[in-house]
Amino acid sequence: MNRDLRTVTATFQESELLLTRLKGDMQVVTSYLEGAKHSMEDRRGLEEDVRWKEGANKAAGQEVDLFEAQKALKLQPQVLEEVAQLRSRLQETEQHASELEQAVNATERRAWLTIGIPTVPRKTGADYLTLTLESLLEELPLDGSDPLYGRVRVLIMNNRPGNHTVFYKVRRRIEEGTAEDEFVAKARVYVAMLDNPGTLIRTRTEPAFLQVRQQTCDLITLLETATPQSFYYLFMEDDFRVCPYTVPTLQYIVRKLNAVPATRNWLSVRLSYGMNGILLPTLYLPSLTNYLRTHTARLPPDLLYTEWFAGKREETWDTVRGRQQYVYHKNLLDHVGAQSSFAVRAERMPFPRCFDSMANVWSIQAQERFQAAACPNSDLSPCPPGDGGETWVRLPVQWPDKFNDDARFHPTEAAATTVGSALLR
Repeated sequence: MNRDLRTVTATFQESELLLTRLKGDMQVVTSYLEGAKHSMEDRRGLEEDVRWKEGANKAAGQEVDLFEAQKALKLQPQVLEEVAQLRSRLQETEQHASELEQAVNATERRAWLTIGIPTVPRKTGADYLTLTLESLLEELPLDGSDPLYGRVRVLIMNNRPGNHTVFYKVRRRIEEGTAEDEFVAKARVYVAMLDNPGTLIRTRTEPAFLQVRQQTCDLITLLETATPQSFYYLFMEDDFRVCPYTVPTLQYIVRKLNAVPATRNWLSVRLSYGMNGILLPTLYLPSLTNYLRTHTARLPPDLLYTEWFAGKREETWDTVRGRQQYVYHKNLLDHVGAQSSFAVRAERMPFPRCFDSMANVWSIQAQERFQAAACPNSDLSPCPPGDGGETWVRLPVQWPDKFNDDARFHPTEAAATTVGSALLR
């Protein structure tokens, strides 16, 4: 927990170099052992030769100076001890090299980002999942030369195994579709669709406020599945579409926070509302997962998350103290679901749409909103002080002010050019 996240990649690169050096050391040790083996064979021959000379000298009644030969024989136990030590060192080196090789291979398999999406069926059979997944795959490259190709994993977990028609329809499309379908081609690179294994299950006939507890249990299962797969994790829900250019913006946010000394120890970033649009390093997921598990019966998961990052309880301090949640100034996920997954839902005010300000979101607490007045020149808040002359740069994206239902997800050529060029600056 106390390791600086920004050094993880460099540490594994150093491990690869160390692994190469250790393999070289192993070759040297093996060569030395071979030499020691030949030396032992020579000394055995010398012993036999000395004994033969002793017998011959005695027979001839001659006296010979056997000092050098006896000295060589006395060294034999020392050589045997050195050989034993070298064999032990070789075994330790081989074990260390094997562990490093496994660590390097595991690092190579880890993705940059996992996007976790829990899903449940709606009473009306509404297909929000396809809309969510289509908007997300539009953000991901199919070009193998792109640095992001294969580095994002979309993990969709069905929390109603055997009873989610839309989930199985989407999975069938991916499995049985053709590569000519871009959705299918991309999904086969990025998407994994899993049934919840049912390790944390409550009865399905509980009232709505108790169903929230099952939602937390399902989320815990998803987080435990996702934690080892990548360096970062993004919370999503199955009825939120990704706004245009969200994935490049995520890259920008991570690079920005990791580049500035004052923010390198960041805890998380909020870029939407609810238990949705929260980005954090997977290094901290076990702490959050344990907190959710401990307090499942008290509050819904989004409110437990707020308690966790704010350090309300001592059990979180080892992880969250000295680390900050940041808020991006624009909402990057758009709610499309009209049918709730819960039987009871109070009437609510409208939620923010794509690129609406995160300064006035009614459904999250004040500490999770963007601090527009305090940070007029920053796209993240709280805005840190300058450090070492480095600039807290704001991404100069000119987000369109308004979107209708089509333009929101298909910006005009001019708007796309403006945003795309800004992301490349």
